[in-house]
Amino acid sequence: ERLVFLRERSPEMNGHTIPTLPRFTAYAERSTSFAGWGTERSETLNLVVGDAPEMARVSVVSSGLFSVLGVTCIQGRLFAPGEYEPAQAGESVVLSYAAWTKYFGQAADTVGRDIRLGDRLRRVIGILAPEFRMELLFDGRSGIYLTSTAAPPANGSWAVFPLGRLKPGVTLARAEAELTAVRPEAKGAYQAKLRPWLVSVADAFRQD
Repeated sequence: ERLVFLRERSPEMNGHTIPTLPRFTAYAERSTSFAGWGTERSETLNLVVGDAPEMARVSVVSSGLFSVLGVTCIQGRLFAPGEYEPAQAGESVVLSYAAWTKYFGQAADTVGRDIRLGDRLRRVIGILAPEFRMELLFDGRSGIYLTSTAAPPANGSWAVFPLGRLKPGVTLARAEAELTAVRPEAKGAYQAKLRPWLVSVADAFRQD
C-alpha cells in the first residue's frame, strides 16, 4: 500500500480538499519520502467519434502519473517526454482499455487515428492494458488521457489530484509528518489552517 493520495484538511473542515497545483508543487519539491509523484485533473470536452458527438470527462495527466502507477500499453505507446512540453501538449491521446472498447469497439486500427476532442483533432497514440483501470481511481472519468487542454489560469489555481509512491521503508505517518513540516506558505487565513493528509489508495476505496 505504498501508493497514496495527497489531500488537505483543517480541524474545522468537514471532509477534505485537494491542493492547487502550486501547493502540490511545493509539497513535491520539498519532500524526500516519495519515489515519485503524478497528478490528474479533469475537464469536460466534446468528443466526436464517427458521427456521434458526446461530452466526455477527460483526464489531464502530469508526466509522472503513468510511471507512479506502473501503467503499460497493449498497443502503441505512452506519452513521450516532449509531449508534456507546451509545444506538443494536448496533441496526443491515450485510451484506457474500457474507452477503447466503448468508443472504438476494440478496432485494430485505433492507434494512429485522429479524433475530434474539444477544439481540435488529436491523435490516438496508445491503449492501456486492461488491468489498469484508472477511471476507478478518478470517479466519472471517460478513460481518455491528455497531457494538456489549455494554458493554466492566470492565478495558477487549478486543483489537482496528486498521487505519490512512498519509498521503500517509509511509513504513511512518517511521510505525512514530513509534508506537514514543509507545507507551503499560506495565502490567507483559510490556507493557514490546511494540513496535508495522506490516504492510501486501498483505504480510499474502502472509505468511498
